[in-house]
Amino acid sequence: MVTIYVGEGIEELERAVKMTRFLLEQGTSLQEMVLVVPQSNANNLDTWKDKTGLTEGFRPASTHVKILITALSSRRRAS
Repeated sequence: MVTIYVGEGIEELERAVKMTRFLLEQGTSLQEMVLVVPQSNANNLDTWKDKTGLTEGFRPASTHVKILITALSSRRRAS
């Protein structure tokens, strides 16, 4: 399983999107990926799927990969 924590700001978002797409394109044995976005940027989690290309007919290298996009609450981040 791969977990990617997305930081605040545009540069962090761009890095996370590039890393996600790279892992999906190259990870032939990748089974599970979790993309954790900041609560402040998680108003619409479908937007994150659009940004990573997951809704554009993008085909990952592994046909069995499960992808979860979730928000990290500020309460959890502090601990």
